[in-house]
Amino acid sequence: MRRDLQHRTIVLLQAYDASVGASPWHRHAAERAWPAVVAAQRLAYRVLATCWSLENAGADAAPEKARKLFGPDGEKEINLALALLADAVRTGRKPEPLSQLPEFLSSEMRNLYDSLIYVGSPGAGPSD
Repeated sequence: MRRDLQHRTIVLLQAYDASVGASPWHRHAAERAWPAVVAAQRLAYRVLATCWSLENAGADAAPEKARKLFGPDGEKEINLALALLADAVRTGRKPEPLSQLPEFLSSEMRNLYDSLIYVGSPGAGPSD
């Protein structure tokens, strides 16, 4: 799974690069999406870093460390937030507000949320 996440993060940047070098319409759309691309990459790298940290904690310490990171409902909260963000990307609409998130992913998730509001807003962006 980690390998898939890392690979897809690279593919995301490659897709952005290809779009920037394409037609003016694609270039404009890609430039508007840049904040979301960066926010998604940062979220992915935070998840990867957390996975490596848990792995390095060892089999005995990792479960307790994960419980502290996620809290009682962290997995459910993260899954719900990711579903809301994915729906916003698919529909091009403003995402629903995010609920309480575990602290270790909160900043990255909120940055992605904020970047999707920017991308989804008609006429948004510094050049408009």
